[in-house]
Amino acid sequence: MLRNALTPESWQGLMGLKPDIIISAGGKLSAINYLLSKENQSKSIVLMRSIFSRLKKFDLKIIPKHDQPAAESNVVITEGALNLIDPDYLNGSAERLLRSGLIKGTLSSLTIGVLIGGNSKNFSISIETIIQVIIQLKKIAQELDADILFSTSRRTDEKLERVIKSQLVNYPRCKLLVIANENNYPDVVGGILGLSNIIISSPESISMVSEAVASGKYVVVFKLGGLSRKHLVFLRNYQSKGYVYLKSIQDLAFSTKEIWSNKPDIVLPKDNSKVIEGLNKIL
Repeated sequence: MLRNALTPESWQGLMGLKPDIIISAGGKLSAINYLLSKENQSKSIVLMRSIFSRLKKFDLKIIPKHDQPAAESNVVITEGALNLIDPDYLNGSAERLLRSGLIKGTLSSLTIGVLIGGNSKNFSISIETIIQVIIQLKKIAQELDADILFSTSRRTDEKLERVIKSQLVNYPRCKLLVIANENNYPDVVGGILGLSNIIISSPESISMVSEAVASGKYVVVFKLGGLSRKHLVFLRNYQSKGYVYLKSIQDLAFSTKEIWSNKPDIVLPKDNSKVIEGLNKIL
């Protein structure tokens, strides 16, 4: 089956391995995981949903809550997307970003990081929306004497990029403006997360929001329509647990100022400890 499904190079490479553990991500690759783990008597670990409904085919399955997995003995349910964000990663990325020369001048005591994604199946960010977001950002920066570190993603529409540049490239409080499709510097996101006190994010990327939350900073996500049911379940759960503040665009400035004034406790998901506990059961 694998010989027919894979290129000769991939098949030969896989047949030459005798792994103790096989980890796959996503539905389609779970079939290869299943076949290879049976062939090699390996431990099998699957991230996200598999194409098999019988979860006991795998030793461990790690599935986010928004995918609504069944509670099984071999299933670890995470609240967000798994990521590499930890203090060492944040500190290293922040130091490299500071040395890169991309940041203009010295940062103030309050720094606002902004992460803007882009269009997906039924979701899009309009020009009017991004202008309103930037108006709110400038209001925050002015009233709180804050600096802005701003990055788009590779999914950001070119029309939005032009508007963002026209609004921020010469704005003195914007100390970093990265258009990812023009300069996809590797330490931008990690550096922004490490250097910022507050993160403001668009809502459409579960991974981006999960990384922002894992940074241990205040995370404000602005509301927009067109999100899938899965995304809404994810955001509502994060909001109910106190991981993010889900706010309308018109309330961004007021809400951010209120958060910074009150400085509530920062609450973090315990996904890493859940995964470690699941691994300890099978290894």
